[in-house]
Amino acid sequence: MMLELSNPSPAVLGDILSRASSAGYEDWWAKVTDSGFCASPVRLERTAPDSQTEVFVRCKNRRATVCPSCSQLYAGDTWELVHAGIAGHDERSPLSDHPMVFATLTAPSFGAIHSSGPFVGEPLRPDRYDYLGHVLFTWHAPALWHRFTVGLRRLVARRCTRGGADTEARVSYVKVVELQRRAIPHFHTVIRLDNSAAVDATELGTLVRQAGSQAALHVQTPERTMTLRFGEQLDVRALSELSGRKVAAYLAKYVTKSVGDFGLSARRLHVGVVDELAVADHVRRILETIAELAREPEYRELGGWLHTLGYRGHVTTKTRHYSTTMGELRARRDAWRREQRRPEGQDDGASQDPVETEWRYNGCGHTTEGERFLALSAAGRHREMRQAARDVASYG
Repeated sequence: MMLELSNPSPAVLGDILSRASSAGYEDWWAKVTDSGFCASPVRLERTAPDSQTEVFVRCKNRRATVCPSCSQLYAGDTWELVHAGIAGHDERSPLSDHPMVFATLTAPSFGAIHSSGPFVGEPLRPDRYDYLGHVLFTWHAPALWHRFTVGLRRLVARRCTRGGADTEARVSYVKVVELQRRAIPHFHTVIRLDNSAAVDATELGTLVRQAGSQAALHVQTPERTMTLRFGEQLDVRALSELSGRKVAAYLAKYVTKSVGDFGLSARRLHVGVVDELAVADHVRRILETIAELAREPEYRELGGWLHTLGYRGHVTTKTRHYSTTMGELRARRDAWRREQRRPEGQDDGASQDPVETEWRYNGCGHTTEGERFLALSAAGRHREMRQAARDVASYG
């Protein structure tokens, strides 16, 4: 969900007019443009021996509710990362002959919920919904995922051994976490086998289903001992049946989601403000259950994750050999930008005298709501132009 702009209030409109008519507007707008119209740029002061300037740096927040511009860029990088592991980095390293599947591992049911209407995702009978089980699954979901990957590797190794494979198959994957409408995580993942001649995509799918159904984690609280498992709705499909570009877009879509969709901010919460939050009753019951469970010594850390509804893992993870990294993608983009800004006629290897530069942090965010409004408006127009270009490329 992107930030939506409403008509500016008189105060914000005054800030807009003040900035637009200021003597330094052109320089300010150049900094906004250089930051990609970031909604909350980091302001840095750069001091060199003969100059002093302020620059805006992207906040790099992945959440669409915080910064639509940086969120879009993060989603684009995620698309590149996921697609590179499906199609290969270039023609010299194709991956079309590697067995691959796209799988979704869901959470089990903790009670009947509304499947449509204004209360979709909320329990039909809150008094019968298992909130403790819900919170325990969310908290331990990263550990349950680890059990799944360990089990899958063992199943693959056992199958390759039976098939007389000469080399050891390697399981590579990328995983993206989505919070379902009932506010509980499930996992979307692309899983690929490398160095494998004994297992095809169909059999890999069978092994993924087997590992998903066998993964289990025993947990204990003062009130209950239970075994956590994934839900019965385990969807596994061979990548050969799907579009790799669409799968990458599907996963990239979820990295921009956040608890903001449930009325929460990305900042940590104190248990004392739970009753004051403007959230649905279902979300409040989850928060209250987290706070209560966090009183137990073995779950004390849980209280620090109220703002994520108890989930403590990364939204995106991947194995080392799956594909490129976010850092590599960003470094490549920064190198391209430096190339575009290089004076014409200057060689890449042209020697330059080192310049001593000092940086000072001046703050984060725009100084007025009017400035932020202008940046968000420009970011919206930029997204519309990019979408129009994509539409022309697709249908032209």
